[in-house]
Amino acid sequence: MKLRKLTRELERLNERHMKKLYPTALKSLPPRAEHQGPVQCNWLEYMNGQESKDGYTRLGDELQAFELYMSEIHQEKEAVRKVIGEIEEILKPIRGDSNRRPILVGSRFTGMETRNSNVDLMIPMEDPDGLPTSVRGPSVTRPKITAIQMGILVQSARLLRATGTFSSVTVKKEHVPFVSAVHSATGRNSRIYCGLKPHSSMEYVLGYKAEFPTLRSLYIALRMVLETRGMFGMENRTIDAYGLTMMIVAALKLGEGKFGRSDLAKQFLHVLRFYMDLDLLRYGISVEPPALFRKRAHARAHGTEPLPHVRGQKSIAKRSIARGDKMLCLQDPADFMNDLGMSSFDMLKVKDVFAKVYDDILGKVEAWDGEAQAGKELVSDAKAAPDVEATESERPSLLRYALGSNYDHLEVLRDKALCECS
Repeated sequence: MKLRKLTRELERLNERHMKKLYPTALKSLPPRAEHQGPVQCNWLEYMNGQESKDGYTRLGDELQAFELYMSEIHQEKEAVRKVIGEIEEILKPIRGDSNRRPILVGSRFTGMETRNSNVDLMIPMEDPDGLPTSVRGPSVTRPKITAIQMGILVQSARLLRATGTFSSVTVKKEHVPFVSAVHSATGRNSRIYCGLKPHSSMEYVLGYKAEFPTLRSLYIALRMVLETRGMFGMENRTIDAYGLTMMIVAALKLGEGKFGRSDLAKQFLHVLRFYMDLDLLRYGISVEPPALFRKRAHARAHGTEPLPHVRGQKSIAKRSIARGDKMLCLQDPADFMNDLGMSSFDMLKVKDVFAKVYDDILGKVEAWDGEAQAGKELVSDAKAAPDVEATESERPSLLRYALGSNYDHLEVLRDKALCECS
C-alpha cells in the first residue's frame, strides 16, 4: 500500500514537472478521427507500373512510392528558398554588422524533410561570458543566455509582424522557445530559434542516415501513420520527429541480422513489431550502444558508474519508473541524460496503432502471396472508409489502412508553390 501511494505521488510530481517543461503537452485535446474526408492512396501514382513479384516486394515498392509522394518537387524547393531569403532580409536589423546569418536546422538540414515540413532556422548568438562554442562550459540554459534568447526572439517576431509577409506570428515559450510564423504567399510554416550553436542531434541523424539507407523512407511512413491519426508530436502527447527517428534507429540496430540492409519492407514490419511488443514498464531503450536495459535494476543500483551511457540510463530509469507503462523510455545518444520519451504520454495508443497496422499489412502481404486469403480482399478493405477514392482502377494497396488519408492539404501547399515559383 505504501509503495502504491508513493508511486501515485511520484506520478503527480512528474506531471507537474512536465507541465513546466512542455506547457502545451498536457492540455486535454479534442478527440480526432483517424481520417478527415475521403481516404486517398495518392502514392500509387508514383509506382513504377510493374507488377511486384511477391507481397514483400510490393510493400517495399509502395513504401518507396510513398516517400516519393511526400518529397518536394522543384517548385516547392524554390518556395522554401524564397521563405528563407525573405526571413534573412527581414531579420537583418538583428544581425547588425555581424555576419551571423540565420542557420538552417532541423529536418531540412538533415535531409529528413517532407513536402509539408517546417522551415526551421536558428539565429546564432555569442556566449555572453565570451566562451567559445567549442568549449564545454556552463549550461547553455543559464538565465543570462535564456534572457538574451527571448529578447532576440521577441525582436524577430516584431520584425516579422511589421512586414505583412508572415501571418500568425507568435513567440512559443516552450522548453526550447521559438518564433512560429506562416509565410502568407506559400503557406509554409516557419520556426525561428536562437542559440549558441546547432544541436548535436542533427549530426547523429546524418550519421544514422549514412548507416541505414532506408531510414528516411521508414521515418516518413511511420510519421504519417501517426500524423494522419492526430498522434504525432509533443502537442499530441506522443513522440517528436527526433524521437521517432531514434526509435527507428534503435529498432534497426537491435534487429540486426533479421533483414537485409536495404530490405525496406521487412524493416518496416520489424519496427512496428518491435514497439508493439515492447514492455514499457520493464525496459528502457539505449540507441548507442544499442540495448534494452531493465529500468528497475538500474534505478536500484548504487555506486559510481564509470561509463557515461550507464550513468545516463540510471538517471532516466529513476524518472521513468514513476510513469509506469504509459510512456516510452528512450536514451538520447546525443545526451545520455536526456529521455526522448518524456513527452510520450499516449505511448500505449501508439503501440495499439502499430499493432493494428502490423496485423493489417502482414495479412495483406500473405494474401498477396496466396498464403492466407483471396486476393480480392486486398481491394475491398474492410478497415477503410466506405468513401474510398480509388487512385488506380482496381489496383490494391497494402498501405491503405496504414497511410490512407485525406491529403488535400498537401496539394494546396503544392499549388501555392506552383503559383509562386513557376
